[in-house]
Amino acid sequence: MKRTTAFYLALNLVGILLFAWFVYRIEALAHAEERHYRDGVDGITFFTTAVPVFLVCVVGSLIWAAKVLIDVVKKRGFGSLRALVAVACAWAAVIFSIRFLPL
Repeated sequence: MKRTTAFYLALNLVGILLFAWFVYRIEALAHAEERHYRDGVDGITFFTTAVPVFLVCVVGSLIWAAKVLIDVVKKRGFGSLRALVAVACAWAAVIFSIRFLPL
């Protein structure tokens, strides 16, 4: 695995863990306070913690996608493309599973 692929892969995996942890903490706090809804403070907490992590990962993934496109066009291999697809699937799984957090 190339160093750039490893860097972007690590960036996204750390981002996934942080994003999931922030969202889980928001849900856990609402559950601990015995609320069956999310209020404005939960939204502010989400937009100040989870969204910046998500945006950093999106920008990193867009840069990575440009690198993957260059690699594919110059026929350097498909290793980084496979890793990018795996990371995209991991993000999709995390975002989809957040919908089913118990609250």
